[in-house]
Parts: sequence; C-alpha cells; structure tokens
Amino acid sequence: MSRELLKQNKKAMSIPSTLLVFLALFLVVTFLFYFSAENAKSVKNIIYSVKLTSDLYERTNLITFYVQDALERGVNSVDVSANNKEELIAEKMKETLDKYRYPDGILIFPEFEKIIGQISAEKIVIINGVDGTPEKAEIELEISAKGGINSGIGDNYKEIASVENFYKKKFSTEFLKAGK
Repeated sequence: MSRELLKQNKKAMSIPSTLLVFLALFLVVTFLFYFSAENAKSVKNIIYSVKLTSDLYERTNLITFYVQDALERGVNSVDVSANNKEELIAEKMKETLDKYRYPDGILIFPEFEKIIGQISAEKIVIINGVDGTPEKAEIELEISAKGGINSGIGDNYKEIASVENFYKKKFSTEFLKAGK
C-alpha cells in the first residue's frame, strides 16, 4: 500500500512543480522587461540632461561673445580724447547688439533685450593708465541665458524641458593705442 501512495504522490507533485517553474520564469521575464523599460527612461533623461547642459553652455558662450564684441566695437569707435566716452561706448554697444536681428526683425537672442536695457554710461568704468590716458573700459552685466528641448511643429509644439542660467559677468577691453 505504501508503494501505491508514493506513485500517487509523485504524479500529484509534477503539476505543482511545473506551475512553479512557469510562474518563476514568468516573473523573471516580467522583471526583465520592467527593468529594461525603466533603464530606457533613465537613458532618455540622461540624454536630455546632457543636451540641455550643452545647449545652455553654447548659448551662454555665444551671448558672452556678442556682448564682448559690442564692447570692443564701442571702445574702438570712441576717440580717447572725448569727454563723454562712457556715453558714446554705451550707445555704440546698444546699437551693435540691436543689429543682431533676423530678417523679420526678431533679435537672434531674446536675452539681448534685457542686456540692452542694462547698458548705460553709469555702468561703464574707464580705467586710466599712469599717463592719464584711457587704457581700459569695463562693464558688469547681469545675464540670463535660457536653453530648452522642444518637440513638435505648429499646434503640436511643446517644450519638453528647459533650464535657465543667471550670472554676472564683467566685460573689459583695452583702448587702441596710437601706433598699434
């Protein structure tokens, strides 16, 4: 009789064992798909972060370049013997930055509006050399650069992510000396 019970128990145990193996495989496959999907989201977020950061640094560097260029043009356009050098430099800087527009009249960087509003004769500092002639001009400006990732066109256009960088920067350039 005990042999008959063993045979029945072996047959009865094969179904639960099979179910256990299939359920374990199902759980493993499910977790693999879940972790794979989560990993893909993480990679996408990392790509967005890198793109946002690089776009922001690129935009910041371009804005800095154009403002520095405007200061240099302003300083180089002024006669060193003029009494109102600060005013002339400020006006030339504003004029130079205002020229950077698309054909439809929009500034290439919207940040230029705020920068142009900050430029004034009072913010420009002229540093004289030992002989009393102007040697250097400086201006400190607060700049905000915005970068973002966008998706879609027209009505489907949406901003996926954006970041803004606020910073103060002191721009300076030397006056051209006679004979240079």
